[in-house]
Amino acid sequence: PVVKDIYYGGSWKTVLMSGVRQAAHTYFALDVTDPTTPLHLFTFTHNKLNSQVSYWDASGVRTDYSTASTITSEYDFSDLGEAWSQPIILRLPVGTAGAMTWTAVFGGGYNSGVNADYGAKLFIINLEDGGKIIQKIDIADDGSSNGIENSVPPRVTAITADSTTSFTDQGALIYFSDLEGKLWEINLTDAGTLYETTKLFDAEATSTNTRYHFFENAAALTSSSVLMQYYGTGDLQSLGDVSSSIANRIYGVKDTNFPSFTAITSMNTITDMADVSSGVCPTTSQAGWYINMDTNEKVTAKATVKNSVVLFPRYTPDSTSICSAGSAKITEHSFECGTELRETDLGYGVPTQAIIHNNKIYIGISTDQTSSTLPTGFTKEGNLIVGDPYSASTGTVTIESWWEEF
Repeated sequence: PVVKDIYYGGSWKTVLMSGVRQAAHTYFALDVTDPTTPLHLFTFTHNKLNSQVSYWDASGVRTDYSTASTITSEYDFSDLGEAWSQPIILRLPVGTAGAMTWTAVFGGGYNSGVNADYGAKLFIINLEDGGKIIQKIDIADDGSSNGIENSVPPRVTAITADSTTSFTDQGALIYFSDLEGKLWEINLTDAGTLYETTKLFDAEATSTNTRYHFFENAAALTSSSVLMQYYGTGDLQSLGDVSSSIANRIYGVKDTNFPSFTAITSMNTITDMADVSSGVCPTTSQAGWYINMDTNEKVTAKATVKNSVVLFPRYTPDSTSICSAGSAKITEHSFECGTELRETDLGYGVPTQAIIHNNKIYIGISTDQTSSTLPTGFTKEGNLIVGDPYSASTGTVTIESWWEEF
């Protein structure tokens, strides 16, 4: 779930919204201002088996819509997939004459990469008006015969204006990578054309190389104020697969036009990037950096950026026994150059995202096996590994300022 305090209808409310992931094509929202007495706000679901959308209002009254005839645009969730994408709650200039409105933005969900009827959308809904659809944006595949029907399972990333990135006074730029690993940027600001989209990078995924993407991108501004998006690929639903054709990568992709939104005519690929496996940084003219992962290796969570370092959790399945846990590691890279600063063997199991708190790395691991020896500075208790992060500099990243919109 995502929870946020928002102001509408003359009062503050604490709103909780959540999808149900694999359980259904369903999202719901609650008013939890008084957490002991939560109030239903709305629920909507897409039943793909009978081609029906159902909507429950704040009173719990259900209305069913046939996706063939009776549905209206504000309730047309007929192309919503499995509700994997965690919503983000934003105040956007989408009302009458650009009036600011509290919205939820989320991807169309998961479709197992095989169903073209749902999943390949970005939804923007009105939290001030019962979750009605404000806009749907098409995130279709690029027409290539890659064997994948596209969708948007991850949470999207919103970059909002501040004193350093003052592209606009209202709204946000939205970034995400779809199931095919294509990096998208969408303009949800009051500068330029609202809802305009562009594709910045193509991971060139196929059903053979299984270069799928499932997680939210990590974002950071470099010392030269270049916005970078970090992510890695790997089939989350088939972590144990072993094949010589599996070829995953990790990426650091530049948005060279940031803080302006500029639609580009063709996506960059790795031919426009630097392979930094040899330790050579990308040039200023290159679109970023990438690293080819080992055979069968997969990224298993969102990357983490901290103090000029980006961390990727990685997993290699056991090639001799699908019933045995494979090996986990975390690699730390220069967030500008992408060069590997350190690789840490975490033993057996699938690693979670690395969380850094009080200058310690915390990583969950899917098995409590302890037969492997952790390196100096790392300890394990049950399913939790704690270690010291790589020290990239003597400086400290601090918060300079903050604001809240209401």
